[in-house]
Amino acid sequence: MKRTGNDIAEQDISSELLKGKRGLKKIYFLVFFVTCSALYLGYKWVMADPAGYCAAQKRSLADEEFIELAVREEFRRQNMNIDGSEAAISGFHTKNPNCCRVLYRDEASLLDRMFHLQRVMVHFVFERKPEDVSRYDKNDRYYESYVEFDTCGRVLNTAGITTKFNEVTKY
Repeated sequence: MKRTGNDIAEQDISSELLKGKRGLKKIYFLVFFVTCSALYLGYKWVMADPAGYCAAQKRSLADEEFIELAVREEFRRQNMNIDGSEAAISGFHTKNPNCCRVLYRDEASLLDRMFHLQRVMVHFVFERKPEDVSRYDKNDRYYESYVEFDTCGRVLNTAGITTKFNEVTKY
C-alpha cells in the first residue's frame, strides 16, 4: 500500500501531539511534585518544635537532666572518681557546683527545628581515678569533657582532654 502525502502529514501531526502529551505529562508531574513539596515544607514549618523541645517526650529537658545524662555517659566511658551509685551520679553537680555548663545554640535554625536536628552540649570537668593518672600526666588529675545530645537526651558525640583545672572555665 502506497502512502500518500496526507497520510504522512497526519502521522507527523499525531506524533507531534504525542510529544506534546508527553511534555504535558512532565509539566503536570513537575507541578504536582512542587505542590506536594511546598505543602510538606509548609506543614513542617507550622509544626516546627520550639527551640530545645523534645517531641518524643513532649517536653523540654532541664539543664540538670542533661548534666546527669552527661555524668552517666562519662562514668560509663571513663574512670570518674565517683562510686557510680545513683546518689553519686545524680548529686554530682550539687557537690561540684562549678563543674558543668549546658551549652545551647543561641538560636536554633528553622530547619533544625523542623527536622528535629537541635543539639545541646554539656561541658564539664571531673576528677579521674588515681589509678588512671600515670606518672607522666600526674598534674592532669582532671578530665574536661564535652558530651553532645539531641534535645531528647540521646548521646550523639563525646570528646575530652585531660586538664589540671577542676572547674569549667568561664568564657
